[in-house]
Amino acid sequence: MKQACTAGRTALARGIVAILLLTFGGGIRAAGIPQHDVPGSHDLSLLPRYQDARIVSYDQADDEEASLPEGRFQNFGFSGTRKLEGRVTRIAYAYPRMLSTIEVMNHYRDVLEGAGFTVAFACAGAEGCGGFNFGELLTQSMVEAHSGEEGNLIIDFLHPVGNDIRYVLATLERPEGRITLALAVARHVGRQPGMFVEAVEQKPEATATPVASAVRIASALRVQGRIALYNIHFADDRATMRPDSRAVLEQVSAMLHATPAMKLIIVGHSDASGTLAHGMELTTARAQAVMQSLVKTWRVSVSQVTSIGIGPVSPLASNANEAGRALNRRIELVLQ
Repeated sequence: MKQACTAGRTALARGIVAILLLTFGGGIRAAGIPQHDVPGSHDLSLLPRYQDARIVSYDQADDEEASLPEGRFQNFGFSGTRKLEGRVTRIAYAYPRMLSTIEVMNHYRDVLEGAGFTVAFACAGAEGCGGFNFGELLTQSMVEAHSGEEGNLIIDFLHPVGNDIRYVLATLERPEGRITLALAVARHVGRQPGMFVEAVEQKPEATATPVASAVRIASALRVQGRIALYNIHFADDRATMRPDSRAVLEQVSAMLHATPAMKLIIVGHSDASGTLAHGMELTTARAQAVMQSLVKTWRVSVSQVTSIGIGPVSPLASNANEAGRALNRRIELVLQ
């Protein structure tokens, strides 16, 4: 009787192990790699293909909105997202060889660095990204758009049971417009890796905002007590000013030299993309960069300027679209 019970428990244990292996070890169905890319698909020119990967799903649309993660998965969603509008391309790849996610991601990090991209966010695994849930939510819209075998392949290769996932968000400024890339490499237990790429290509502004003159800036400050400046430009997600910011800073400094009794608060504003903490930190750094440039480069008295960053808490427009977000990203001068 004891031997029968032991045998029964052993058989039950083996059955449970078999079910777990089928469910979580990749045994539900074989993840076959297609011999050819899906029709009409192609690689992004900035991301050459690596190790004979196959494109298993592809979408491209002009004038579409995308929300790219710039934070880990937690509490049923991403802790931060970057909302962008432009030409959106989504590509899902499957690799025919047993490669590690580290190898694939390191290759593409080198490619992005060599092309001049700036990394805005990167994460890995359960601790950094949020594991399986990160991959599932990242590819959700593509899975919903493609039923049948194509959708199943996205799930097979990019929903990483085992939490083996690596992700990077990076941007590149080009004459033809900014491109932002979200790139994830994931590997389900016992399977080859997959890669998901979402690229948003934005056109440059059709017309540049005219640089406000010293007279116009002074007039706005007298009448309204503040003025928003859109000609102070920064590297993406950094506090480094671009050279084309000099023109408006020259006008601000001329006004301050002409009116030595005037005192200004330089206020940094952001849109609502990303976390509140990141927006506060970034706008504080940007406002400080403007103040330091006025003092060190343009010889403005340190007693005339101070700075503060307030992130997204004082928007001028809705953050629901890119036009509104562009208005909200600004440096303001406020008269003390």
